[in-house]
Amino acid sequence: MDQNIFQLSAYDAVHRLIEQDSNWASVAVEYATNLNAGFFGESFQDIIYQQGYETRVSVYDALGFGLIHTMICSKKIVVLEIPLPRVANPNSAVAENRAMLAELPHPFRAEYFGSAADADGHVRWEKKITVPTSEDSVVEILPFQIPLEVGTTNVWTTWGHLRYHGGVARVPYRSRSLSLLFSLDLT
Repeated sequence: MDQNIFQLSAYDAVHRLIEQDSNWASVAVEYATNLNAGFFGESFQDIIYQQGYETRVSVYDALGFGLIHTMICSKKIVVLEIPLPRVANPNSAVAENRAMLAELPHPFRAEYFGSAADADGHVRWEKKITVPTSEDSVVEILPFQIPLEVGTTNVWTTWGHLRYHGGVARVPYRSRSLSLLFSLDLT
């Protein structure tokens, strides 16, 4: 499988991080062990990244997941779940995925292209939305557009979208939800 620019940059950063402090290697191994054991729950893991069934988690994936997981726990990334009428189809089923995404509630709209270069499409909303950050706190997200990733995606693509686009919309395979992840540091 070809590696994208986000992955290549991440691999370099992970190597430098471990060279500077070897404790990061044990953190990566611990996260990889927990991910391979399903510790975080399949549905939560899948919104951050989703790989093939037989694929083991690499130390690169583990550190990327750990980074995003930590940002979610510290409320630097918030997640809004939107129910879908059915599960996503393979990327090649463009018409079916477009029909499913056409049923998003107002104010959300999606365009689906399939396996495009940078994303499978995008999700936008044309009025301010409110996202809960805790039991007694919310954040308002202004009208915006973020990349859409349907099905499998690697953790560094998710990170790249969060970092450079301020968010990502995820529809993992087997999920009946569209998960919008917003980076509060960047939006």
